[in-house]
Amino acid sequence: MHTSDHELKVEPYFMKLLLLPRQYVVAGQDFLVASMATQCGLSLLLKPEGRYSIPSTRPDLVVSINPQERCDADFLQAMFNSVPIVVHLHHQLEYLDGAKRSDAIRSLSFASAIVVPARFLRRKVQALFPHIPVHVVPNGVPERLFYPASPEERSAFRVQNGISPTQLLVGIVGPMTEAKGLQVIKSICSGIDDQDFALFIQYPDWQAITEDVGASYRRVASELKARSPAKIVLWPDSMPRFAPRPVRYLDVLIAPSLSEVQPLTTLEALVSGVPIIATRSTPFYEELLEAGVRYRWCRTIPLPKRFKEGSKELSRLNLTEEEAGMIAKNIIGVLGNHQPISDRARQTMARKMKKLGFSETVMCESFREIHAEAMAGFRPGSTEIRMLST
Repeated sequence: MHTSDHELKVEPYFMKLLLLPRQYVVAGQDFLVASMATQCGLSLLLKPEGRYSIPSTRPDLVVSINPQERCDADFLQAMFNSVPIVVHLHHQLEYLDGAKRSDAIRSLSFASAIVVPARFLRRKVQALFPHIPVHVVPNGVPERLFYPASPEERSAFRVQNGISPTQLLVGIVGPMTEAKGLQVIKSICSGIDDQDFALFIQYPDWQAITEDVGASYRRVASELKARSPAKIVLWPDSMPRFAPRPVRYLDVLIAPSLSEVQPLTTLEALVSGVPIIATRSTPFYEELLEAGVRYRWCRTIPLPKRFKEGSKELSRLNLTEEEAGMIAKNIIGVLGNHQPISDRARQTMARKMKKLGFSETVMCESFREIHAEAMAGFRPGSTEIRMLST
């Protein structure tokens, strides 16, 4: 029988599962689900009730991006020694309270390989699990949504939102919570009247959020605007995966969080050629400077020493009114010395961030390699999947 030289090669099929404890976007890692599913060939395992169902066919790989969830830890325990497991950690372990920290550590202990976005977190995790490979893969930003805006686009955005063409346009993006620096944001809003900048506040307002905490975000945002109605513009974000992304049109992004690992909003700004002023909520900012991102692009404001660069429990992430006021004063002081950034410099920064690996495409390529390596190197200790206890 004659075989054509152009006969299609049939690739082997592998059942690779990505655990999905919630079917809506809330946390930063939730934004990775769509790209991981499509670019890494992962099938989503949904959790219709309190736990996952055990698949009838043994999977070739299980991936968890929410190891702090009890349902993920239980499922990984049931799969342990039967299936290669890759666990992605997106929190500082110290940030997680009580049971969530225990479940995260339990999930990590079952891993064939662990993935973290920053070098400082690899050092911490490797110290806990010296026998498990820990890979650093930077969070990837979708290039189709985040890239430098042209001068014409920035001007049009200002006109659409009633912002003066001469004012510095400063933005804040994220949930209206204490952990994301709400106390600092309140202090900035109270002291903005005498400053020559407009403040653009973008907060989550899509369906899953509005059904949970969205109403409180709206209340908080309205209260913030009332502190300086002429200087503050609100942007309820109802479509987080669609253009346009307002961060592209900013002059500066403020990131006043109290605990982070590698915040997506920071990466999105820098990939868009927008500098940031951030509280020192993660050692990752030092890693950026070490990688050659100049201080003018990533300026940091100290937090009180007890925060230990973000390694503090969520329940303890609060500032006194005096501390919040001092941080706000420092941020406003840095804004007062802001130097305009040329379009050429914006484009150069966007290219640098892509070269450093902060690209969705590069991220998924690295994930695929790690998944393949975990599957190739796995030696089952048991071919039987243990049933979940009731």
